[in-house]
Amino acid sequence: NVIDPASKARLDDLSRRLQAATGDTIIVATRDAIAPFADERELAVKWYENGGRGIGDKEKDAGVLFVLLPKDRAVWIEVGYGLEGTITDGVSGSVSRELMAPLFREGRYGEGLVTGVTAIAQRIAKERNVSLGDLPPVASAPRRQQRGMPLWMIVLLLVLFLWLSNRG
Repeated sequence: NVIDPASKARLDDLSRRLQAATGDTIIVATRDAIAPFADERELAVKWYENGGRGIGDKEKDAGVLFVLLPKDRAVWIEVGYGLEGTITDGVSGSVSRELMAPLFREGRYGEGLVTGVTAIAQRIAKERNVSLGDLPPVASAPRRQQRGMPLWMIVLLLVLFLWLSNRG
């Protein structure tokens, strides 16, 4: 009951479109807790291995597994070797932190997963030079309120300070 029905439908549609267009596979899995695994990465790797079958076409190893553990406040994106050039650790980390986590913090798990899966699927489609059709818009992550002084103000104060110190 983590993912609402509308988000489930969007995730299913998106993963089917990607598989039809590229042969690549995206799977989304949720679980209450990490235990008995050490962390979300270990759990994701074990699930991705899928008893030796992997995810998607075994020869291509071009699958992506999203694992969400809401009670442990953890998410992990495991990428098969066939997609590591397209979905790097930096890309998956950025998608998790910047797109999904802000929505998860608000309890919007389905929307967060749709947002993350859409970003990854679009990147794969672009790399494969295919279209996934007209995708519905993705919920945007809420913007964090900026703290401290804006950069332009710091630069202005620095210039003013340097100008005043050179005058006398």
